[in-house]
Amino acid sequence: MQKGKERRSTADPGSPEPTGLQPGIPVILIFIYKKCKHDIVSTKSVYSVRIDPLVRKMMEEMGELDWQEKIRHLIEDSVRKERRQFLLARAKQAHRDQPAGPPAAAMIREDRDAR
Repeated sequence: MQKGKERRSTADPGSPEPTGLQPGIPVILIFIYKKCKHDIVSTKSVYSVRIDPLVRKMMEEMGELDWQEKIRHLIEDSVRKERRQFLLARAKQAHRDQPAGPPAAAMIREDRDAR
């Protein structure tokens, strides 16, 4: 491709654009737009687990419960709890790693005496 020129569809100027292409919009931009649009729409990911067949049978016997929603909430709550514990442990470690500074009482006394 030449420098400074955009890639456009290869259709004849007099013929209609191929399906999916917009007149005057470079092909690459249409592709990027469609890819980004897809990425925005799919906001959830799939995580598969195996459970005991007996547990699965008991779940089915319980009727019309929304197990997918219950399991999703359980996982989200567990992840939030674990993340809080992880961040707290990291903050405590960072606090322990800080060098000890001068006592606060001495700094306050010095500030008051300076007035």
